Amino acid sequence: MVVTDGKRPAGQVNSDQPTWRTSRLQHRSDWFTLVGAMLCGSVVLGPIGLPVLIYGIVLYRKAERAGELTRPRTMSVVMLFILVDAALNYVAWGIDLFPSHDTALGLTWWAGLGRTLDAAYYIDYNTTHLGGTAFVAEKALQIGCVLMLFPMRIAGAWALLQFRRWGHQVVIMTSWGYILVWVVWLSQLAMGWDQRMAHSLYGWFGYLTLCVLGFLGAFVTLPYLYSIDTRTWD
Repeated sequence: MVVTDGKRPAGQVNSDQPTWRTSRLQHRSDWFTLVGAMLCGSVVLGPIGLPVLIYGIVLYRKAERAGELTRPRTMSVVMLFILVDAALNYVAWGIDLFPSHDTALGLTWWAGLGRTLDAAYYIDYNTTHLGGTAFVAEKALQIGCVLMLFPMRIAGAWALLQFRRWGHQVVIMTSWGYILVWVVWLSQLAMGWDQRMAHSLYGWFGYLTLCVLGFLGAFVTLPYLYSIDTRTWD
């Protein structure tokens, strides 16, 4: 594990210190980072989450300057990316899955996205017993992801920030789950082209945008996750 403890140069391996939990500032930084990432992932509360997130980063830098035990910066950046990505997907699909799809915010959010990128959120919206999009395949993916995959990923990322081995395993497992959902999601988008993408404003461009912005976070983070050595962790 790579740490800085005030006695060794930053970036040197220090096997004597088991975890970062002896650092008070790092602990406070993590909580502000978590709250800020979740708020930024909510999109609507992003303007509030950004200063909270920045304050968490300031505390991290302060811990470094004080010589306290801190985790590697690369690990912090990757986990922050995972938290924001999972929170964004959770909130977005959660708005459609839960009764929030009947609110002015939900209707405005999805009507705008449906008109521009995916007409499933525009045509016959809120016409099923569960509300939201009328496409069964989309609703099934929402139930699995919002109630299981996304919360698991957020919990795993938080545990990984605390150097828990199970958190590392959960984040890797949910990353592969992200890739599976990505393949299934894009497949059902393609198979429902005439009902969905053909009626959106941007068509193929919208489809490619969803391909890139959907669940590609797993492809970015998996190589790093497999490079982490967890043998000395709890």
